[in-house]
Amino acid sequence: MKALKVFDKVVCTAEEVIAAISLLAMCIVVFMAVVLRSIGIPFSISDELSRYLMIWCIYVGVAVATREKAHVGVDVLIQMLPEKVQKVLNIAVSFITLGVIVWLFYLTASWVWSTMQGNIQLTPLMKVPFYTVYISLPIGFGLSIIEQIKNMVKDIILVGKKDETKEEVSA
Repeated sequence: MKALKVFDKVVCTAEEVIAAISLLAMCIVVFMAVVLRSIGIPFSISDELSRYLMIWCIYVGVAVATREKAHVGVDVLIQMLPEKVQKVLNIAVSFITLGVIVWLFYLTASWVWSTMQGNIQLTPLMKVPFYTVYISLPIGFGLSIIEQIKNMVKDIILVGKKDETKEEVSA
């Protein structure tokens, strides 16, 4: 169990560090481009580099948002239902969400794999393979799968414990 907690901490830290570094690097590139253009020095790769850094930030950030349960959702109707129905519905929605994330992982991983085969296309200005940008999608969705499973396990374990704590509080 301790090894699992260490693995969880490493994964969480890696997600946050990659997303933060991508965002910080993008801000620095855009700032440098503005400053250099204002003094007449072109920084031609800034647009391309900042776009690719933003893609990495977004798709790794998807996993962070999954862990924090920070994705947008409308739960007005769910809150009107009885508590037991809410719990069952939340678990069902978690399984459906997991299925969608697994499907997206499969689609993006097969797409990246196909771009790595045969004639490898390079980015226009930086001349790096496009799959270095595209690989952020299956990485982000793969990390989201891990985070969604962790959330589901926590929710299922806490279903019984929430009832016990509410009874203790009301007594």
